[in-house]
Amino acid sequence: MTIYAGLSGVLNIHRKQNGWSLSIHKSYQALPEWNPAWSIPQSIEQLCADIEGLLAFLDAAAARVRQNRSFFEGEGRVHASFAAGDRSGNESWCPDLRLVDREANVGFASEAHRTGWIAARNSRFAAALQQVNISASWWPPPLPKGAGCDFLCTDGQVLYAVEAKPASASKGITAGPLQVQMYAELFAAWVGCDANHQAIVDRMVEQRQRLGLGRAGTPLVANPQVVPVLLIGAGTPSPNALARARLVANTIASYRSAGVDAMQWWRVDSDGYLSCA
Repeated sequence: MTIYAGLSGVLNIHRKQNGWSLSIHKSYQALPEWNPAWSIPQSIEQLCADIEGLLAFLDAAAARVRQNRSFFEGEGRVHASFAAGDRSGNESWCPDLRLVDREANVGFASEAHRTGWIAARNSRFAAALQQVNISASWWPPPLPKGAGCDFLCTDGQVLYAVEAKPASASKGITAGPLQVQMYAELFAAWVGCDANHQAIVDRMVEQRQRLGLGRAGTPLVANPQVVPVLLIGAGTPSPNALARARLVANTIASYRSAGVDAMQWWRVDSDGYLSCA
């Protein structure tokens, strides 16, 4: 779970087999209120014993956010607009579409396992891109370095791995299909190896409902397909960026793994209304 101040994720809460721990973005590590001991797995009772210190850190982080306009613009605004649609239940959302998690990721047994898994997929993407002979400064676009998607959603029938981009982020839009394909591959692999994937997704949707962040959802089917989605925010994206992104998407389409469906393109306005691009 991530706690946001404005549009900035300031505190990540992790629950693992050996206890609870907290992590923060490097932007906040210099704040004197942050206690590095919180990053060590511990019992919930130990963590709550320092609740006053934790609240002091959140106050300091919120003050930092208010001082920096960049936290209110860019990709964060797209995130907030999209998340608002699930909470309000506006009619542009598919009736059964729900958010499962923001900044969604899958844990690996080790860092070596994670980097090796990403490298193997990037090798496949690189092989696909090499099949297209384009002499241009933007080609090939950079390969993804991480495996955590902006949003994981479901309508009960499929999982949607969603990467959000501001309309002005031409380079990000161009490389977006590679990113979101990586995320879809990750969650498809997780579905294939975790027999509890249905229960986990259903519990996460239910948790958001209990917190007032979303609505009740339709139970997930077994072994759902995963759909990669590039979500573009309000504004007019560069036609060149869109054309390049579609070329990238088409180039890697035949290299996707079993369990990954064709990529979709969504738009979201500042009020959270969705449409297909």
